Amino acid sequence: MQMQRTIGKSVSIKGVGLHSGDDVSVTLKPAEEYTGIVFHRTDVTPGAGSISVCASAVSGFQLCTQLENEHKVKVGTVEHLMAALYALGVDNVVVELDSEEVPVLDGSSEPWVALLDKAGFVEQDEPRKRIKILKEVVVKEGNSVASVKPAGDFGLHVFVHYGSQVPPQKGDFKGTEFEFRRQLMKARTFCFERDIEYMHSMGLAKGGSLENAVVFNEDGKPLNEEGLRYKDEILRHKALDAMGDFYIAGYRLVGHFNLTRPGHEMNNRLLRAILENPNNWKWV
Repeated sequence: MQMQRTIGKSVSIKGVGLHSGDDVSVTLKPAEEYTGIVFHRTDVTPGAGSISVCASAVSGFQLCTQLENEHKVKVGTVEHLMAALYALGVDNVVVELDSEEVPVLDGSSEPWVALLDKAGFVEQDEPRKRIKILKEVVVKEGNSVASVKPAGDFGLHVFVHYGSQVPPQKGDFKGTEFEFRRQLMKARTFCFERDIEYMHSMGLAKGGSLENAVVFNEDGKPLNEEGLRYKDEILRHKALDAMGDFYIAGYRLVGHFNLTRPGHEMNNRLLRAILENPNNWKWV
């Protein structure tokens, strides 16, 4: 039987919000059994700043996953931290921050993994609950498809295609800590140079730079001086995002996911479709 897990001590980090451009301070704090993952805004009215992670708390998808509570308090760009929490087996933690967006750091999950390693981990006294998929669930939107089937553990098959500049990429990934550290955690968020002006016009990517994102030119080549961390870094980042988005269920999912041209909204649509029908899943 797997037991719940929290971190061993409080740890902090500072960075910039990818879309807000704000300087943000974050502190991860240990939490008791059954707390789950809770984001707590310290810059809002006392008593209004806590957001418990769950599928129904997701309120927006503008190039990130955004959570919102009943007081209309929001926290965005949670997915890279959520992926690290999933991969390293953290069930219970309080994430304190003083702005509306989790800092992007270097655009990947690697800095969050390093911070969690610094905190250490504590096995707790209560068993971990997981959501086991019992039947196939499929959602579609245009040329994007997201589905899940019953399986013995968590797995991902991901296919991405961004036009002629970037060849189609596909791959299979497991949800283990070892595989996450080896294959996914360094994959950075990305965009195309042609889209930057539009993002700025929408009030997005104010904090974006070549220090925290891969930017591709019209020839599909990265503008970043150091190049790519993986030859299929786009694919791997999409898999990383998906792991973080699915952990917004608040529990680990046991099933095999197949994602074609995925995005944050499709990931959440699939998660909600799974959970809204009790015949789709059970506790294990």
